[in-house]
Amino acid sequence: MNIIFLKRKYYLLILFAFPLALMAQEVEEARQVFPEEGLVLTNSLIHFKFKKEKKTDDLVVVEKRAEEFLSLKGNQKFSYVVHYDDYSSVDEFETSALVNDEYYQSNDIFHSDIRMKYANYSLRQKGLNRSIKTKKTYKDIKYLTKVYLTSRQSALERTVKFTIPKAFEVDLVSVNFEGYTIEQVETEKGGNREVEYKIKNLAGFSKEESLPGASYIYPHVLILPKRYDDGTVQSEFFNSLDALYAWYAQLVAEVENKPEELNEIVETLTASASSEEAKIKNIFYWVQDNIRYIAFEDGIAGYQPENCQTVFFNRYGDCKGMANLMKEMLKLAGFDARLVWLGTKSVATNYSTPCLASDNHMICAVKQGADFLYLDGTEKYTLLGAYAERIQNQEVLIEDGASFIRTKIPVQEHLKNTRDYSLRLRMTEKNTLVGAVQISEKGEAMSSMMYRYNQTRTDEKEESLKGYLALYDKFISIENMQLPSMDRSMNELVLSADITIKNKVSVFDDELYLYLDPYHIFERYDLGEDRQFPFWTSHKHNDKVRIEFELPEGYELSSLPKSLEVENADFKFNLAYKLEGNNVFYDVQIQIPNSEITQPNIAEWNKAIKSLKAAYDEPIILIKK
Repeated sequence: MNIIFLKRKYYLLILFAFPLALMAQEVEEARQVFPEEGLVLTNSLIHFKFKKEKKTDDLVVVEKRAEEFLSLKGNQKFSYVVHYDDYSSVDEFETSALVNDEYYQSNDIFHSDIRMKYANYSLRQKGLNRSIKTKKTYKDIKYLTKVYLTSRQSALERTVKFTIPKAFEVDLVSVNFEGYTIEQVETEKGGNREVEYKIKNLAGFSKEESLPGASYIYPHVLILPKRYDDGTVQSEFFNSLDALYAWYAQLVAEVENKPEELNEIVETLTASASSEEAKIKNIFYWVQDNIRYIAFEDGIAGYQPENCQTVFFNRYGDCKGMANLMKEMLKLAGFDARLVWLGTKSVATNYSTPCLASDNHMICAVKQGADFLYLDGTEKYTLLGAYAERIQNQEVLIEDGASFIRTKIPVQEHLKNTRDYSLRLRMTEKNTLVGAVQISEKGEAMSSMMYRYNQTRTDEKEESLKGYLALYDKFISIENMQLPSMDRSMNELVLSADITIKNKVSVFDDELYLYLDPYHIFERYDLGEDRQFPFWTSHKHNDKVRIEFELPEGYELSSLPKSLEVENADFKFNLAYKLEGNNVFYDVQIQIPNSEITQPNIAEWNKAIKSLKAAYDEPIILIKK
């Protein structure tokens, strides 16, 4: 009896030990590939099947996902989310956890029909698995625009598959596949076109800061349905740019504008205007100041403008509603104003590939002679004729009767985006630096500063500006600050004040070591040697520091630090000292003319930043006469 019991116990131990050993091996193999990850996808299959519904003849796409997660460390928490809206449904969600269903909420989205089904997981130990299967139906094919192979979690293996019946004409465009080993296989099976993409050991979304838009850097497949024809049912999709624009134009034509309800405000804004430009300015700035930008993603409202009178009376709208309001106001004022579709800088796809992934924004344009003046009401405190970095050089479609004009928004050079720091300093008997400071800003630097200022509480505005002038440094104090008008009458924002700087002078016997620059601009912009993707700045940079220092009585100059000059296609650094009479002049200029440090130049950038930091740490040495 005891022998039988021991044998059973032995077999049970073997039974449980075997899968544990396999699990430990699986964890170890995954950690070899992704040593920093706590959670990975061991297997991911995503299958898109195009079909015609038998009962309704609706053309749909069914997406099935089967994914398995593995914890490589303990205490791994994650959520699995499937979004849907009026044009899609989540039909199945198979998992061991509780499935929730609610509206998607975000501070950036005011009104949305987007819902989500999701489940939350907590894997307390390493080596735990969770399997998830979902089924989602896209009821309107044109809203399925692209599929990313990359996901939040790194994947040991992922397969993305498309099953497309012969009646469907669908182009699948591979984007950003370079640098990845992706196996693509296309076959015919049962009258269907089967396309499969397989990839192993794919890292998840990058945690690097200031990245380009996802469509620039991650591998994905653009889905471009052209037409359907099975002999009985025919349907056309966006098989050309003309077809895409025709759909947009139809949505605009359906908007029930009542511009007569805007007559009073337009007359008020233009009555005292001294020129045509002043009229445009008054309307443009009024929309910027009085219409709150709030995004809409509610079914067709994600693509169709709200009527002008609703946006006007509500005092809020999305980019389309604001553009439509400006257009109708400007038309009442006698201008040829038009709607403009475009993709912002974050969107890599342009109108060479006509689909709903080609654009994500709408603005207004005023025709002036042969040219257009572009007005983006969502860009607060942007001056007339100035364009935010995110829309410069972007391809646009402009209304032109029954057709459209395809062109680009002009590029504005980085020299129009200037931030100048200017100080005149002398040293007191207590080895404190005192003098005057002035910061002047133009272009997007000025716009962002104006926005921050106007978002600050009234009773905190002055202290906020003092903190800005003092670099929020406890050793710097600001007095007698001179404020400009802080409105759009300025082409340049200039702040000036008296400044006192402590802790920048060290004395050793007869020598005095002076660290002149309190700003050290870009000192902390080392991007790290392992950075994988380009670094995007919010705008082009032309930042300058100029300091004039009067030598103190009884001292003469012993030595000045060396100059620094670094030039690259993506950036330029200049730092120099010079002695003129009894004054030392110090100049720094940092230029990023294209608002980007491309990946091949990351190493050179980091090297330049190290050199810049070293230069900042070099003192001026004075010696007693």
